[in-house]
Amino acid sequence: VLLGTNDKYAGVSPNNLANQSSSGLSIQIEMSTGFRKSLFDTFTLKSRASAQNGTFYQFTKTISDFISDNY
Repeated sequence: VLLGTNDKYAGVSPNNLANQSSSGLSIQIEMSTGFRKSLFDTFTLKSRASAQNGTFYQFTKTISDFISDNY
């Protein structure tokens, strides 16, 4: 969905980290809780830093490759 800059959901706030890149470009990905849980062997705030699994690494590589190839 493309939103106009006057739309309250347009995501144009200068305080939003996604809007602070040097290129001015950003990507925001909305992920369900179920998908986020699938990225970790143990899905707690404390354990996520060390519980990434193969799905996590596959997903982050795919996103990184996409950004490298397109931006």
